[in-house]
Amino acid sequence: MNSGLVSSAQEATDVISALGDSAATTAADITKGLQKSAYAAKDLGISYAELASMLTAISANTQLSGTVVGTAMQ
Repeated sequence: MNSGLVSSAQEATDVISALGDSAATTAADITKGLQKSAYAAKDLGISYAELASMLTAISANTQLSGTVVGTAMQ
């Protein structure tokens, strides 16, 4: 994914790891959601951390996959 939403691979890894460890969803699901929605989020001015947090919250609360949540957020 090269949407330009995140400034470094380390930032991406840190955000995804922290969210995956603290919520009822996996880092893989968060990543899949980001792949689906990053370009739209960038166009709307939503930061990488904000988008990852939204995906995590929705996925954890609904038990929908990251792909489904990310597609819905496009």
